[in-house]
Amino acid sequence: MMGGKLLVRSDQGWNLYDVMDPTMPLVLAQGIPSATEPAVAWPYVYGVRVSFSYEPFVQDFSRVDSPKYKAIEAPEVWSFVRVAPNILIGLGGNSMPNRIIDVSDPWNPRLQSVSAGNMMGCFAVSRNWLFVQDRNGVLGLPSPDEVAAFDLRQTNATGPVARFRTVYGSTMAISGSWLYVGMQPSGPTVVYDIGGVVEPGRAAASATVMGGYVVQVDLRRGGAGYTDPPRVRLVSTTGAGAELKSVLDGSGRVSSIQVVSPGAGYSADTRVEIESPDRVLRTATAVPRIVNGYVVEWDVTDPGRGYTTPPDIRLFDTSGGGSVSEAVLDVDGGVSAIRVLNPGSGYGAATRARIRPPVVPEHSLSLTPGHRLLSADGLSPTKAYEWQQLRVGGWQSIGWPILTNQSRSGRYLDGPDDGRPFRLAELPLPLTARATPSVVNGFVVDVVMEEGGTGYTVAPSVEFVGGGGSGATAIAVVEKGKVVGIVVDSPGRGYSQPPEIIVEPPPVRSVPVLVSEALRLDRRNQSLDLEYKLQASADLKEWHDHDGGGWQQAVQESETTYLQAVGGFRFFRLQRSPW
Repeated sequence: MMGGKLLVRSDQGWNLYDVMDPTMPLVLAQGIPSATEPAVAWPYVYGVRVSFSYEPFVQDFSRVDSPKYKAIEAPEVWSFVRVAPNILIGLGGNSMPNRIIDVSDPWNPRLQSVSAGNMMGCFAVSRNWLFVQDRNGVLGLPSPDEVAAFDLRQTNATGPVARFRTVYGSTMAISGSWLYVGMQPSGPTVVYDIGGVVEPGRAAASATVMGGYVVQVDLRRGGAGYTDPPRVRLVSTTGAGAELKSVLDGSGRVSSIQVVSPGAGYSADTRVEIESPDRVLRTATAVPRIVNGYVVEWDVTDPGRGYTTPPDIRLFDTSGGGSVSEAVLDVDGGVSAIRVLNPGSGYGAATRARIRPPVVPEHSLSLTPGHRLLSADGLSPTKAYEWQQLRVGGWQSIGWPILTNQSRSGRYLDGPDDGRPFRLAELPLPLTARATPSVVNGFVVDVVMEEGGTGYTVAPSVEFVGGGGSGATAIAVVEKGKVVGIVVDSPGRGYSQPPEIIVEPPPVRSVPVLVSEALRLDRRNQSLDLEYKLQASADLKEWHDHDGGGWQQAVQESETTYLQAVGGFRFFRLQRSPW
């Protein structure tokens, strides 16, 4: 189950269902050929086809009625595990390498060898990092309690970035700069500082606790790249009241951690967390776990960064309601966990969640006149066209070719009308004929055709330019739209080298263009995590959604819309969805 898509094994293969509406599952595909559970990154499904050998494949279900199939060059990969939005792990067999597979380009995956062995073992993934423990002694690590760390951004790397010893665990999880290795069913959970691996610039320290008081903090790693003293906090199941302060040196490193207040009641296993030097703001994301209509738990898919207070969380569902959850922040201002305070009821599988960004920029809207609208009528729905403007050197393209099933087309341009004409030329554009003259003793005696061109309806004019002489003339001969020959009717004189032949270009079929005034509407500082609504009014009293748009999530921080400068006075406003 992933993203509203459910895979079910049958005797004929795997069947794929859309369960966004759990009461009415929709069959997307049947009989997907795979010996093991496929990995889904909709609309792409990755699996292994069993015939005479194991054939890894990807299928594109963007058109469910006619999915496309392609074999993947991944020898000895027997199954897949999806560990991140754009990352798969291909599990090998017969001691063949497991592989990191980057599917950022889903139709052309990129592979990297990970380690020997045919089982992944215990592993954990967070953003750009994969940590693997050799559970069964077959992954090529020296011992089953060793962990290898892989940077998923380096898909061409030859091996792990780091290795270190841990307890022999059965589960792993990553939170910020800490790796948790758990022993089940009743063993302890051990925590490891992986900040030096996943974030080499992050400082690290340890606390000395005596009698429940934090009496000293020893710096273990100064980090790098800090511009301001980072926040420092203590993590402990007991104790409260301690206050720590970091001090920077002149090179952007933490030089010491001062104990401002020792607090009380702290245990000996108290940890010190120091803020990362990376302070780029990022919105957190999370997915609710829903059981029988109740929100019972949250999976934080991206903790985000830069929150100063716990952000609001919104659920979007037409049938459910009443759920209340609370975000918990880490030292970086990221959402480390989300606690369910009230599970609510009636929520379905299609429920979406959104977390408020750390900073909501103040958006703006501006309307400027003095722009242009190009309009053309009489287009054929079976032909392609290209907008052109007459400039120095002839007609030049001002945009990509267009295809339309309408008889009318338009294009907006910035700036006022400069008087230079436009046309909408029919494609393909005809080719101009080309030829090369021959000169003997200063006379043009012959012309050799290089390209006959296309689209000629009458014989074009021919002109000789340069070459040091003068007086040469010629006549073009046209058959079936091509210049099949150029006959010299006067050789001229005095040519020291072959002149250039300029053949008149063939006529271009085009549609007349009307130029009218237009307005430009600019949106600025939109948050990509919020929804906006553009509204218009004629009297500043009654407002209507512009073009029936309604609430729409911003796809760019800045957006430009053009309007025809007709219809009287209009006013516009841009509203942001409330939290």
